[in-house]
Parts: sequence; structure tokens; C-alpha cells
Amino acid sequence: MDRKVALAIVALAPLVVLPCLGSPALPAQVALALALAALPPALVALGAARGGRLDGILRWACVGLFLLLAAGLLALIALHEHPQALFAGVPAALLVLLGGLWGAPIVLVLWVYTARFGAFGIRGADLERLRALRRSAEDG
Repeated sequence: MDRKVALAIVALAPLVVLPCLGSPALPAQVALALALAALPPALVALGAARGGRLDGILRWACVGLFLLLAAGLLALIALHEHPQALFAGVPAALLVLLGGLWGAPIVLVLWVYTARFGAFGIRGADLERLRALRRSAEDG
């Protein structure tokens, strides 16, 4: 995903979300779920894009984040028809909320951040440059 696509998603998603809110029609609920699932990956792409583009692992992480969120939201739509569905005595919708819409996306984002920390954080050369600036400020 490049910067222009992410900006288009951020700009157009509200135009899908607002008319679909509260609609009982299944196509509107699906459109709402997909638009809401597309926003967080687009925001990540806007924040992490270097030179207007994402590198390989971040691109795949954004796709994975979209798929996790879309699957969770679509599962909630499907479970709306079966509110009494239980899994090991726990409501299935609660498990989808905690695992699919909260837990799994956080684990994915944290894993990618940890794997790519050097690209986001301060590298050795940056740290040395900061030390040199501090020394020159103290001397001068």
C-alpha cells in the first residue's frame, strides 16, 4: 500500500461508514465492517511509509491486520443471528471481540514493531551523532 492509497482509504471510508451506521441491511453491515477494518491499516501505512511506500514486512502486516479485523467484524455480523452461541461456556461474540478484534491485532502489530525496531528506533549512528552534538554544545 502506498501513501496515495492509504490517503484515499482514510478519506473515503467515512463516506461508507456514515450511511451504513445503524442499517439492518446485510450489505450495509458488510460494507461498514470492511470500511472500519480498512482504516487502521491505512493509518499505519500513513505513519510508517518511507518515501511514499511501505517495505515488504510492513505491507504484509497491513494486509494481515486488515484480514484480522475484517474477519472479526464479519464474524460478529454472523453471530448476531445466533446470540446464544457459546464456546466452552463463553459467548462466542465475546471471544471474537477479545481474540479477533483486540488480542490478535495487538500481537501482530507488536511483533512487527519488534521485528522492525531498528527501522523505527534510534540506530547506533544516530546515537553517536546525538552524542557528538551534545559534546559540541557543552564545549561551545
